[in-house]
Amino acid sequence: MVVLAIALLVYLAIKLVQREKEGEEPLDDERFLENRIKNKPVLSPAKEELKRDLTEPLGGPGTLYETTDIRIDWLPSVNLFQVEIKTIDIFTAKGVAIDWFKTKGFAEEDICALPVMFYLNWEVAQELEGSGLIFDPLPDFCQY
Repeated sequence: MVVLAIALLVYLAIKLVQREKEGEEPLDDERFLENRIKNKPVLSPAKEELKRDLTEPLGGPGTLYETTDIRIDWLPSVNLFQVEIKTIDIFTAKGVAIDWFKTKGFAEEDICALPVMFYLNWEVAQELEGSGLIFDPLPDFCQY
């Protein structure tokens, strides 16, 4: 279910960009997403350059880093980093991803501004279904 929510969020972001290009009014869900995107922190020019240095070698969407527990992908069409969590140890997996971004030179506020979003892969989502876990797709320190 969480994977579906993330997929819906990405889909809505793409639709929002398309609607803006076509001059159409966004729908309520799209307005919510647009508000979240517009209210995120802004990267400094130096951090924008760091982001470019990290993503340009991919030449488009692709995987930047992968372990047995996480995979970090760059999605240029929606301008975000998506982290797949492949373990039920969600908090540790989020920490590994955040640490990876920090080793690349980003601070917590930069990680929020990139932005970075997490999602559970299908197997993990199935394993945690019914557990009562409320999964937050953002880093815990991002409050936008």
